[in-house]
Amino acid sequence: MNRFDLHLHSKYSPDAIPKPESILKQAKALGLKGFAITDHNSTASFKEFRQLQKKEKETIIVLGEEVKIIEEGKIKGEMLCYFLQDEIKPASFEEIIEAAKKQGALTSIAHPFDFGRKPFTKDAGKEFRKVHALEVFNARAYSAEANRKALEFAEKRKLQKAPKNYARLF
Repeated sequence: MNRFDLHLHSKYSPDAIPKPESILKQAKALGLKGFAITDHNSTASFKEFRQLQKKEKETIIVLGEEVKIIEEGKIKGEMLCYFLQDEIKPASFEEIIEAAKKQGALTSIAHPFDFGRKPFTKDAGKEFRKVHALEVFNARAYSAEANRKALEFAEKRKLQKAPKNYARLF
């Protein structure tokens, strides 16, 4: 089975300390086929990860970002954007979707029901249909309830099946 971690942060995020080389080494040790680097509102790690990709051909490294969703001057959640070329600045849900689309990026709502981290719950039925995926498991969720609610949300709407620990595609 090919396993990927779709939500990792490096030393370029305020909540993480691993260097890019350490992340790659750990991913290989865990037997991951690849991972997505999704630092908070930053693509500062991209240069280092691009250099690592040139040397390391066995592990797939997806360049991404976790972008704050800001509506009416308040943080309303976070969106994961994958396969980016350039940074996307914190913005409204619609502006992030548009910026990601211009880069051909895939999008996912991060920890959608984790109330300890500003969950994105704006018109959940309608808005969630505009992204490609929904994170249903986050190891740092403040409670198991947040992951359970995300999984139930995905199952209730008959989203495609995926391994429990990974995003479910719409």
